[in-house]
Amino acid sequence: MNISELEKIEGDVVDLVSAKAAGIIRSNAISIKLLGQGEVKKSYIVKVCKCSSSAEEKIKAAGGSVETSS
Repeated sequence: MNISELEKIEGDVVDLVSAKAAGIIRSNAISIKLLGQGEVKKSYIVKVCKCSSSAEEKIKAAGGSVETSS
């Protein structure tokens, strides 16, 4: 998913549960890879499996944080 889709999520925590609830990813998805297309307009706490360097830079520049796990 791209960072441009983050604003569809209610709240400031982005994870598998919140992305599924917002309809951004399929209900049977087991992981998220966050890509850097788009802009971040607010601070998010992002918990994803993988994150591109450009997405991480944009999230941190907006005051957010990124946690990745494999």
